[in-house]
Amino acid sequence: MKRLLCSITLLFVVLARSVSGTEVVNFEKDVLPVLQQHCMECHGEKKQKSGLRVDSRAALLKGGDFGAAIIPGDVKNSHLIEVITSTDEDVRMPPKGERLSPTAVEALKNWIAQGAVWPGQMENVANAKTTSDHWSFQPFRKEFANDSLDGFIHTKLTEKSLSPSPEADRRTLIRRVTLDLTGLPPTPDEVEAYVADQDARAYEKVVERLLNSPRYGERWAQHWLDVIRYADTRGYEYNSLRNNTWPFRDWVIEALNNNLPYDQFLFQQIAGDTVGVDPATGFLVTAPLPTPPEIGEEPDAIKAARFNALDEVVQNVGASMLGLTVGCARCHNHKFDPITARDYYKMVSVFSGLQYDSRPWRKGPDAEQLNRLQKVDQRVDIVRQELVPLTNLRESVAGRYTDHFALVTAKWVRISVVATDATSEGPAFDELEVWSAEQPGTSPLNLADAGRGAKATSSGAALQLGSKDEFLNDGKYGSASTWVADRRPPAWVQIELAQPELIDRVTWSRDRELASTNPAEHAKRLTSAWRIEVATKAGEWRSIAKAGLDNVALQRRHDLENELQKLLVSQATLRAGPVVFAGRFTPPQPINVLLRGDPQQPRDPVGPGGLDFLNGTELPAEAPEAERRVKFAQWLTTTAAHLTARVAVNRVWHHHFGTGLVDTPSDFGHVGGQPTHPELLDWLANEFIQSGWNLKKLHTLIVTSATYRQSSTPVSHAIELDAGSRLLWRFPPRRLDAEAIRDGMLAITGSLDLKMGGEGVNIYTRQGDFDQWKPQQNPGPESWRRMIYLTKIRGADDGMFKTFDLPDCGQVRAKRSDSTTPLQALNLLNGQFTIEQSKRLAERVQREAGDDLEQQITRAFALILARPPSDRERQACLLTAQGDGLIVVCRALFNSNEFLFLP
Repeated sequence: MKRLLCSITLLFVVLARSVSGTEVVNFEKDVLPVLQQHCMECHGEKKQKSGLRVDSRAALLKGGDFGAAIIPGDVKNSHLIEVITSTDEDVRMPPKGERLSPTAVEALKNWIAQGAVWPGQMENVANAKTTSDHWSFQPFRKEFANDSLDGFIHTKLTEKSLSPSPEADRRTLIRRVTLDLTGLPPTPDEVEAYVADQDARAYEKVVERLLNSPRYGERWAQHWLDVIRYADTRGYEYNSLRNNTWPFRDWVIEALNNNLPYDQFLFQQIAGDTVGVDPATGFLVTAPLPTPPEIGEEPDAIKAARFNALDEVVQNVGASMLGLTVGCARCHNHKFDPITARDYYKMVSVFSGLQYDSRPWRKGPDAEQLNRLQKVDQRVDIVRQELVPLTNLRESVAGRYTDHFALVTAKWVRISVVATDATSEGPAFDELEVWSAEQPGTSPLNLADAGRGAKATSSGAALQLGSKDEFLNDGKYGSASTWVADRRPPAWVQIELAQPELIDRVTWSRDRELASTNPAEHAKRLTSAWRIEVATKAGEWRSIAKAGLDNVALQRRHDLENELQKLLVSQATLRAGPVVFAGRFTPPQPINVLLRGDPQQPRDPVGPGGLDFLNGTELPAEAPEAERRVKFAQWLTTTAAHLTARVAVNRVWHHHFGTGLVDTPSDFGHVGGQPTHPELLDWLANEFIQSGWNLKKLHTLIVTSATYRQSSTPVSHAIELDAGSRLLWRFPPRRLDAEAIRDGMLAITGSLDLKMGGEGVNIYTRQGDFDQWKPQQNPGPESWRRMIYLTKIRGADDGMFKTFDLPDCGQVRAKRSDSTTPLQALNLLNGQFTIEQSKRLAERVQREAGDDLEQQITRAFALILARPPSDRERQACLLTAQGDGLIVVCRALFNSNEFLFLP
């Protein structure tokens, strides 16, 4: 027994001295001296270039800006080995002086291969939590010095030897709060009713009325759409329209009007499809995105574009919901905040199943819709039965053409094109589909799909146009995957099936999207005369369908085919229901940390999860797609609630006072602004959560406060101490934004169309091949809806209100600019819109005030400024109206600072 134990001991000793034929590395002798002599000067306790330390195993496992420095057991993917063996002068380490000796390099490689054993440091802390004592990352304090908003403000004012201003007069106050909450001015009747109301709760009743108005959701939805870059076009070089984006805009408006709790407001935008709210996930795809032609066909470019698309989502979520610049960790650990590259890719993994695409909008069919569908289905059956004796039955729906024929066995299927609708153009197809015959208990299959072993050939593809035979059956549709013939007809396309199959129809398309967006262009290469042939032996073709080759078609057949086409369109519409551009979800792709953000250099695999320093649990890499988003959305308003609530409350404060308590609404990190009233921010955030994330209660708390109701009158000594009124010794006046100016003018003249929802009104015309957009000269009354309902074109100038700092929706924008430029005055004074609305206002006041010019002027003041004119103003306006007309007076009032500013 003793001999057996000795033998086993000897065996272990031998094994310990050899790993894959290599001597076991002595860390203290072979590895540590190399790190100390060549690495620790730049990557040690005092200095950490690229965020990397090498003076502990944990630091090496955690890595720096380029991810983990070592991966135990994986020499090839360990960044340390990559840089010490690189021949690139910009990458190699050490960066200057002699290279590491081959012996030192081999020692480091063997050490990593053998598990990177560092005596005394073998606990695996590569994923140990990063921590920070930064104020916004901390939990709320347990006790507060005040129990009211005004109490916190007064405490700070007292510290600075300042005093609050008196309450604003009632006319000013109702104009302020109405514009603030609804983006529209109060009517003269609303103003006079409030001025005369002696109820102690008169102001509170006004606030309740405004928050219950549908105009509230329209106003505050725009603030959110600004932050997340909502627009109706793609952006980039091809700034083409994205159809069906508007349901998301309408959902935001409805959610705010219905006072959807803010935690649910966020949840539904990330995972609304899991609770049947499809439009809400439009949030995930609001960012600009290049079209396939802009990306190209190179696999590397496609992969890079995919990660760029996911990066846009991470940026949107990070900035709007967490108030953090998470995107800065794409290429390396965040330089300032405790966000690692692994954190970034955990968030990428959360959304790795997302595709920028449309999806069915599950509104649920009503009884009338089901009844109509049943009638259409019955008529389709009747028409098809009548067409059975006729040859060449063709169905056409939205650019997709299906030729039916009697059952036939085929190994090869060929379409020969004899003519196109434009004889100078060769034919084009973006896909051919050969369908198996329908059998009991099975669904027809597209046997032409390359994924089923089918091969496509042709008489010749236009290689100079980027055309390829593979485009005929690659499963992709649209201009980016269209086969174009290299000649005018005759030409042919052919599918060789994997094996002989029983088939009964062939479907083909030219470009389904083009069929709906540009029918004239779509028709250029459509086949107008063709035949379909099949063969079971090579070269032995048999014609089974044809069209356009003779003139024997009966009028009845034509009538039935036309009717069938219309019926099929109705059928598809009724079955599919509405569509919304809100993202389509597919099985998630595996995600790795990418070295320098390069998709070609994957490193550690990661699972989906939230930020590590905010206790964002990482789910397994195989977690289901929907579960990833659900768990992440829940984390936002539970574990990370203290940060999420602070950001939300600060945004609301920002729009009420012009500047947030933190003046960088989308950056609560180390380089963001410091809160002027940190305890007030925490108190408001805590109250917000305790209220059930109730936004309308938060609004009420703010706008009914004495702080909000103060006069905006300047005080010289206070301005010297606090020129920006950040301490709120008065209400800070500010210029109205573009929407409030335009919508307010329309409301005042009586021209505003208050229709809610639906597809936007496009006031632009498309020009050129690259989707350039120019404003219409005079879009007219059909465009006089609220500005939020106008089609939002990225980067386009409407010729009038763009000068008032409308965002272009290209980059994440924390807040709008607040510029003052000569163009603003010139546009507002001389713009066609102002001239038109001034004329309409003059007509309105003449109609409502009668023939008395003085009464007309008084009415104009009431409508525009919510007050009567002073004697001096009245006299000046009378003289102007008598000399130049009432329209000029109206133009002047629209250009007054009093109209243009929130008082």
